[in-house]
Amino acid sequence: MKRQNVMILVFQILLLTLTQIASAETIEPQLDLTGGQCRESEIINTTSTYYTNILTVLSNLRSSSSAEHFLNTSVGLGSNRVNGYYVCRPDVSLDTCEACVNATITTIDEFCFDRKEATIWYDECMIRYTNNSVSATEGNGTDPWHFNYSTFNVSATDGFPALVNTTMRGLISEAVSPDNVHKFFAHGKENFTSFEGFFGMVLCRPDMTVEACESCLLTALGRIPSCCVDSLSTWTTIMLPNCQLRYDTAQFIFDDLPLLSPSSTLPTPAPSP
Repeated sequence: MKRQNVMILVFQILLLTLTQIASAETIEPQLDLTGGQCRESEIINTTSTYYTNILTVLSNLRSSSSAEHFLNTSVGLGSNRVNGYYVCRPDVSLDTCEACVNATITTIDEFCFDRKEATIWYDECMIRYTNNSVSATEGNGTDPWHFNYSTFNVSATDGFPALVNTTMRGLISEAVSPDNVHKFFAHGKENFTSFEGFFGMVLCRPDMTVEACESCLLTALGRIPSCCVDSLSTWTTIMLPNCQLRYDTAQFIFDDLPLLSPSSTLPTPAPSP
């Protein structure tokens, strides 16, 4: 083969490789819609001031999501006031956060465009808007709520509910600890079986008080036995407006945050009440 032809072939291979790398870097992250609530809410006039304020709030949330994992914002006064916020999981990148907020707003546009309030949860983020107060210290932080769980049970059921309770309580204590570098966020792992791990995560809005965050997460934890096959599912997610928790026998935390070591970072939880 002539030298010129070899050089052309090498250049073509290099160009193809660079194109594939560039394409891989622009692929949107896989986002998982968990659920939402809006259809029970009051129907509004899409020519009203309140509707315009919803659009403004969602626009503000969208604009901030490329730079921050959380924003709480309000537009309007009185009956036309719209309070809204988004929360992205701290372990996801800002690119993923932005993509998730955009996907959530698209979901709102599709299913909730004429509703007075909406709460939409993805695995990676959530958005809520309402005319009611969204203060992180008030009692409206536990409803509406949503849950998902696997229809498959763990392979060894003996002791698993106790493992769920003990590990998640430890993570709640870690999340609200003043020494926690990731405010109101904690995740960790425990050994379960030879082929199944136990991975847990808890998260609160970062503008909450310690007491409100702890109370919200304990409320979420307390709902697992009644909603989710008595804590025997291979994975369960409980999502409230101000906090959420999740456990899984497979790893689900990703991006740049290392998993916490249970032996060194999880505090001993207080006994169950």
